[in-house]
Amino acid sequence: MKLLKRITKSSFFKNIALLASGSIFAQLIVVLCSPLMTRLFAVEEIGIYSYIIAMVSTFTSVLNLRYDMAIVSEKEENNIYPIIKLSIIVGLLFSILASAGFAIYFIFAKPEYANYRYSIIFFFLLLVANSLINVFNSYNNRNKEYKIMTTVYVIRTACQNIGSVLMGFLKIGVLGLLLPYTIGQYLGMKRQSTKLIPEFSKVWRSNFDSIKRVAIIHKRFPLFSAPAMIANSFSYSSVTIFMESLFDMGVVGYYSLSTRILGLPLSLVSGNVSKVFFQEASEEQSVKGTFQSSYKKTFMFLFTMAIPIGVVMYLIAPWACKVFFGESWIVAGEYIKLLTPYYMFRFIGTALSPGLIVCKKQKQELFIQLLLVITSFISYIITIATTKTVETFLLSICVTKSLVYVLLIILVGFNSKEKRKNK
Repeated sequence: MKLLKRITKSSFFKNIALLASGSIFAQLIVVLCSPLMTRLFAVEEIGIYSYIIAMVSTFTSVLNLRYDMAIVSEKEENNIYPIIKLSIIVGLLFSILASAGFAIYFIFAKPEYANYRYSIIFFFLLLVANSLINVFNSYNNRNKEYKIMTTVYVIRTACQNIGSVLMGFLKIGVLGLLLPYTIGQYLGMKRQSTKLIPEFSKVWRSNFDSIKRVAIIHKRFPLFSAPAMIANSFSYSSVTIFMESLFDMGVVGYYSLSTRILGLPLSLVSGNVSKVFFQEASEEQSVKGTFQSSYKKTFMFLFTMAIPIGVVMYLIAPWACKVFFGESWIVAGEYIKLLTPYYMFRFIGTALSPGLIVCKKQKQELFIQLLLVITSFISYIITIATTKTVETFLLSICVTKSLVYVLLIILVGFNSKEKRKNK
């Protein structure tokens, strides 16, 4: 109890509260708009849209080869500018390459979606937007500009969800979902870069030698952290991809709503805690050589929230989906019940995962993320070999991925205690 009281009075809690305040408002918009969207768009249309966004999400976290994370942890201020330039250049190049690969895959491997080939353009635009957002988020986080991050998140969410509802009345299908989502990602960038704009001449003047130097200093990010994150992203998007392969876009549509609801605690709390934990753990590591204090208070905070959230989700999901989204969407509620334990472990593990970056254990991070990918394949094989039902697939996902997140939480806790010299 004493630890929890200290947490609520600390800057740690205040920063989380500031970020969460915007998240709460943003997710309120999501909750209000979702019942309208499920009535304005067909289940299959939501499924196709979710499938495309899942493909985008696979690459989002690694577009900058994770060099954007170095913006937060770098100790030397003069190194920040070449890191930013490196991150932007890498992000643009990666966006072009990934879009080319997606275009080839979508055209030749998915001919049944020929009517949606315009999504290739949106795919590229979203990757470019996300690569810039990665840089701006890290710069804001370094400077503790949490109010800006919160405001921009609300603006983007409002545009994407209210825009989708308005587009739904035009009956233009998947385009009505992709267009506002893409526009929303570009909103707020000027606000996020307010503090950076006066310094941008320093970014522009960063020469090849300085960029090469910081690239070498932070080589752990592309070598270990980037593969880990692409594995992490694929472990989530692969569930959508495998469901499309095993079943149909209707099932994907129901699943997308279930993850949208289960993702609320991640958006409201876990993602924001992760940002603050990374910043505070980096500072503690720099001063004390460990980040045990940051780990303990973050774990306690997350644990005390995960239990009641999970219980409520499990008990009311089918009823809530039926009432708010329509009779047919009760299926999504059943999916939520099956996945709730996994999302609660993920709720804690995701927020604590930056601890492995703080202690420079990117190899362990890569190992964990590879395990998460393997669990998707295991669940796919189990489903094919047994009942071939959605329930079997989701239950396998829940059990296997939950075990991996438990391992992640333990690893971060163990590493937080280990004393190491700062280099």
